[in-house]
Amino acid sequence: MGKGVEALDFCAALSILTSLAAERRGVRPRFTRCHILRALEALGRHGPMGRPTLMKLLELGETSTKNLIRRLREQGLAVVDPVGGAYLTPKGRDLLSTLTKYLALLSTRAPRPLAPWNCASVWSIRLIGAFVGPENVIRLRDEAIRAGVEGAVILVKRSSDLVMPTSSGFEKVDTLDAYSQLLSDGDLIVIIGSTTCREYDHCEAVMRIADAICRCITTSS
Repeated sequence: MGKGVEALDFCAALSILTSLAAERRGVRPRFTRCHILRALEALGRHGPMGRPTLMKLLELGETSTKNLIRRLREQGLAVVDPVGGAYLTPKGRDLLSTLTKYLALLSTRAPRPLAPWNCASVWSIRLIGAFVGPENVIRLRDEAIRAGVEGAVILVKRSSDLVMPTSSGFEKVDTLDAYSQLLSDGDLIVIIGSTTCREYDHCEAVMRIADAICRCITTSS
């Protein structure tokens, strides 16, 4: 099975998050895909969880948190116990497992000069590096910036090296060797940067990059 075909599982999981955070009846929810991912992680690790605890964790209001939980219930991803609170169903755990298998936050700090921003986070996305190269890396960065961040650096693990796609080809990068050891051939490291630390913006920027790559994978399959 090719890595692109295998990564379709991740693309399908990302699509579910997109539908959960979608506008309904002309109203866009205050929560994003990253709030939903954080909720899945919290319920998967610590559930059952009451709504007040989840509200505080997600930094959302009561109405938005109720709406988020309702959408999880509608999709069969969570159930709510009147006493204990919300917890994930097997379907919800499967979704969380797929998302966290492919997408991970490695660090909230990144080395300069690769990350010349006040706030930077380092992420990994597994198995989709074959779809990133000099021909589309600028477009992928633009996708990240649309999430409200200042910039993104995208690196690909190729054999034993971590390389950066540029207009002239691929340049080897040695300043992230510690992260490179955590990756396999075809994985990505994505560094997101902004002037101020906005956790959900950084997460959404990475997901926008993944969205664009998933479109490439779907077209190629």
